[in-house]
Amino acid sequence: DSLKLSRNEEMFNQKVTQFYAAIENNEELSNALASLKFSPYLNKLKAVHEEMQSVITAKLISIAKRPKETTAQLTKVVLTAIRNMVKQIEIAPVLNPTLNYGPLYNEMNQLLTEYRDMISKRASINKRKAEKIENEQEESIEVTITTESEEPVETVLPMNVDEISAYETEPQPFGVENAVAMSSRIMQLHRVYDNGD
Repeated sequence: DSLKLSRNEEMFNQKVTQFYAAIENNEELSNALASLKFSPYLNKLKAVHEEMQSVITAKLISIAKRPKETTAQLTKVVLTAIRNMVKQIEIAPVLNPTLNYGPLYNEMNQLLTEYRDMISKRASINKRKAEKIENEQEESIEVTITTESEEPVETVLPMNVDEISAYETEPQPFGVENAVAMSSRIMQLHRVYDNGD
């Protein structure tokens, strides 16, 4: 069977494994390949294949060790921690009025600005992907008129499943308003307490 027919990585590797099993179990085939001086190339391919198998195994082990929580659950924990941190920073000058919090505010404002820019870029990328898929879907609709009936018939051509799956599973970006809100609050603190530097 052609390797091009392999639908996924698992099938591809399975066919390579079957190929080497066939060579080992067929002495005539093995001798023929050796006589044609294919042995060095087959050995290199086998080494690469074994390395790929090791990487795949390590990947599966790594995935199995990942936490079972959903992205939404993990996001909630992180957001709660960030909000609590911001609240502590807000009241810090009141608890310790003699300390200079200007450098901390500046650093956090810079960090939040960078994250806000990354969020905006991710949102733009997701929007372009959505528009691309929508345009492709519109172009795939062809209206044909049958000879027996004058009523138009719409035929929807199959789309690229990989592209649709990638779009549907694309992780949604963290809300820009959250980053903006936190950045705005910290920047306001900076202006309020800047006079006490």
